[in-house]
Amino acid sequence: MFIWKRTSNNHEATFTPLKQVIIKGYTDMNPIEGIEVGRNEFNVDATSPIVRASNSKIMDL
Repeated sequence: MFIWKRTSNNHEATFTPLKQVIIKGYTDMNPIEGIEVGRNEFNVDATSPIVRASNSKIMDL
């Protein structure tokens, strides 16, 4: 499973295209520590929004 994000600058009237979330220093085939596509997997609760905190860190609520 991949984590994807999109943003809106106009109160959700329109959105940017979806973009895969990749932690700095990793790749699309190894997007976060310990996860390798085709070797293992992870699951994110898709019902919870992913938001950016005031310190610019991405949070999963």
